[in-house]
Amino acid sequence: MRPLNPINLIVFASITAIAADASITRSNAIDMPDLAVNVAGISASRFLRTGSSNEERAGLSVPAVEKLKTVFKSPNVSPDKLQRWLDKGKPADTVFTRLKLTKAGDSLFRDPKFKTWIQYVDELTAKTSQKGTSAILTLIKHYGDDKVYEMIEFAKYSPETKDLATRLRADLVEHWVATRKDPDEVFRVFKIDKAGTHELRSPEFIAWTKYVDELKVNNPATLMIPTLRKHYTEFGILSAITSAKSVEGTKGIAAKLEDELILLWLHSRKTPDDLRVDLDLRKWTSTFLENPVLLKYLNVYFSKYPDKKTAVFEKFTLELGDENVAKKLVRASSEDATKDIAKNLQSAQLEMWLNNGKSADD
Repeated sequence: MRPLNPINLIVFASITAIAADASITRSNAIDMPDLAVNVAGISASRFLRTGSSNEERAGLSVPAVEKLKTVFKSPNVSPDKLQRWLDKGKPADTVFTRLKLTKAGDSLFRDPKFKTWIQYVDELTAKTSQKGTSAILTLIKHYGDDKVYEMIEFAKYSPETKDLATRLRADLVEHWVATRKDPDEVFRVFKIDKAGTHELRSPEFIAWTKYVDELKVNNPATLMIPTLRKHYTEFGILSAITSAKSVEGTKGIAAKLEDELILLWLHSRKTPDDLRVDLDLRKWTSTFLENPVLLKYLNVYFSKYPDKKTAVFEKFTLELGDENVAKKLVRASSEDATKDIAKNLQSAQLEMWLNNGKSADD
């Protein structure tokens, strides 16, 4: 008897593994007990034979041959094979596909092969010194920004995947900054508009502001308020900033947004009368003299347009009266956040009185 050649040995092992599924044709009529004898008699040349679409190959039907291909392409890749791929510089994306990670979906971070792939990417990056081999690029290619972010956020809640998720999240944001991803898009991906009225306190919003800050390094004109205006009313933005100013963890963010909002108002030449309409203020004077953001706006507005002081205070006085306006300014001057601004406005009120011929007794 001729010894089994290597090809016959491989086929024998593979057919044994899939015997339950392999379709054996009646023309060959191979019974399982005689499988070894029949396989031993198959020469290598028979795997190379061509014929019609109905022809069977090497005693197996076409579906069985396809099954063999699946076995040979098993995702369980040995360390030796990974090392050979690394030596050859096989692209990270190709290895990702070979490991069947493109179909892992929500279970990607729990798949042991994913950690193996991450290690492969790290070693490939170190070997080639090319940032283009970043794992994030492959993940985005196969799953998209939204899904990648969603999986990363979910993985952060598991002790086993928290560190990796944190690292990949940083890589994702870095990629967005490098590609100058629109803040509107990042806002949507973070689902900040779903957070409700206290969104400035949410971790997602804080992360978004940091992203915009990163963009500003090379694009100073990048602002946050234009994005917020697409999701909230002007009064809603004002209220959110006002609330955030009183919270220790969001004071810094609130200050940035406050400066942006006032800058945009002045750039658009918004007068106090305009803001009364934009903010839909029923109690116009009370709101202006009690809200720290609007007080700051008034202070900057009067610095820019000093000739408008008297006219504005006359309208305040018409609505509330001299005494009530003065009381509100006294109250504002007792608050650390608004005392300097209030003192300036008190001077403006005094200037109005003098222009109107009122004495100190009045």
